[in-house]
Order: sequence, then C-alpha cells, then structure tokens
Amino acid sequence: LSRGSLPPTIGIAMCHAPAVASYFGTESYLVPITSVLAMSVLPRGKFLMNLVLNLLAVCSGVVLSMLALWSAVQARHYTTPDGIPPELAPKYNASQSAICAIWLSASIWFGNVVRAKFPAFDLPSITFSILVNIAVTFGSSLSTTTAVNMFVKQLLTSMLTALAITLGVNLLVFPVSSRLVVYKEFAAGFGLLKKLASQQKVYLASPESTARYSTLTRTEALFGKVEDDGTPEDQYPKVVRENKAEDALQETGAKIRELVGKLHVDVPFAKREIAWGRLDAKELAEIFKLLRNLYIPVYYCPFSPFLSKAPLS
Repeated sequence: LSRGSLPPTIGIAMCHAPAVASYFGTESYLVPITSVLAMSVLPRGKFLMNLVLNLLAVCSGVVLSMLALWSAVQARHYTTPDGIPPELAPKYNASQSAICAIWLSASIWFGNVVRAKFPAFDLPSITFSILVNIAVTFGSSLSTTTAVNMFVKQLLTSMLTALAITLGVNLLVFPVSSRLVVYKEFAAGFGLLKKLASQQKVYLASPESTARYSTLTRTEALFGKVEDDGTPEDQYPKVVRENKAEDALQETGAKIRELVGKLHVDVPFAKREIAWGRLDAKELAEIFKLLRNLYIPVYYCPFSPFLSKAPLS
C-alpha cells in the first residue's frame, strides 16, 4: 500500500512548487492520476512491461491529439471571415467543435477496441483515453497551432513526469522482483500439496468415507442387481454428503487451482528477468511443469471424493 500511494503523493507535493505549477498549469492533476494508473505496486517484470505499454499509449495519444487539434484549427480558419485575426475571432466555432466531436468518438471507439482485443492494454488504454479526451475536449477553444502545440506539450510532459516518478518508486522503494513472487508461489504450492495429501488421509479414515465406499464396492450395487433380502433399508450404510473432511479437500483444491492460475501468468515474467546465481528460465519452466503435472493426479486421485459423486446405477 505504501508503494502504491507514494507516486501520487510525490506528484501532488511536487505540483505545489511554484515553478512546477506555473509550467503545468491546470493540467497538473494528470500527474497523480497517471501515477496511479502506472501501478507501481506490480513486480518489476510486470511493471516494466506495463511501463512500455503506457509509453506507447501516451505517444499514440499525443500523435492522435495533435492530428485532431490541427484539423480542428484548420476548420476554424476556413470558416472564419478573411481579415479577422485569430485573437479577435469568436471563441466558439461550430465547424471546429464538430471536428473535435468526430475525433472524440473515433478515439473512444479505438480505445475500446484495443482494450477488448488485447487484455494487456487494459490500463494503457485508459491512459490513452484520458489524454485524447482532455485534448479534444479543450481543442474547441484553441484558435492557433501554437496554442495547440503548447497545450499538447503540457499534457505529454505531465504524463511522462508521472511515469518517471512511478518508475523511480518501483525500482528504488522496496523493489520486488517477479522471481521472488514465483518462488513464494512455488513454496505455497508444495505446501498445499502436502496439506492436500494429509487431508485425503483424514478423509479416508472418516466414517462417512467408509460408509460411502462400502456402498460403492458392493457387488450388487456395482452391477445393479440389488435383491430384496428382507433387510430394512435403514440398516444399509448411507452416504453422508455433508462431510467436514470433504469440504476441507474441496477448499484446498480450489486454492491449488487458483495458485496454478497465478503461476501461469507470473512464470513468463520471471523467465524474462535477469538474475545472478539463480535459476534460469528453463529451470523455472520445468519446476512449474512438474508442479502442474503433480497436482492434477494428487487432486483427482482414485480415492478423491470428487470421483465418487456419480450415481450407482
């Protein structure tokens, strides 16, 4: 939590300086907002990938904003009577506002398409949308190309400053590598496997499990030839579905499945990192492969309660 709240705090404190406030102007609020979207709490591998995507999104947003605002200013010039300087022209221009509205709709559609097509661009697409929306919204009040250049430059500088602050916090303040995260997940996975094996032993020793398997292994029940021997039905062993040992098995199995899903996402980032005297990328992939191949038969072993839920007939 401290690493996540540190970049916006630094950005807000920095914007209180007169020199910074006079340079950014009213766009200084973008510094803390962008620093939050940069996600400094991520491990180093994920953060660097997210940083590159954010830089790509910011640069793409700046290019699109310059094109949109330039075309809007040109529409203003073509619809303004000759001989009137831009400073004396009316502030509102219908053609300029219409061009900005068209670019705004197109940018929103493009950002949503990229966000839906590539999940990795989820947060960078938000940064892109914020930059383009602000630029196009204020673009209808800009009358010259010089004003457009200064305005877009302020947007670009504020977002790049936020990304630089986030980069420094992630690399210098309590740095966490993706390999460290994977090592902890490996340790947790082996611990859950050990716990699962002990819980299966407890489950097999429980009276409910004995009653279940004694019913399932009867020859008459297996072949569907149950004959009436005069014994009351209430004297046969009954299968008790509500079993504490079985619930514990299901809970541990759900944790293992969730952990394997996290490892599937974290291992590629750990393989890309550079470490000295540590496991290489092939060894990390082999450990994950062995863990995944081990938990499936242990979880779905023949004595598991999940395979005994089928009807007898």
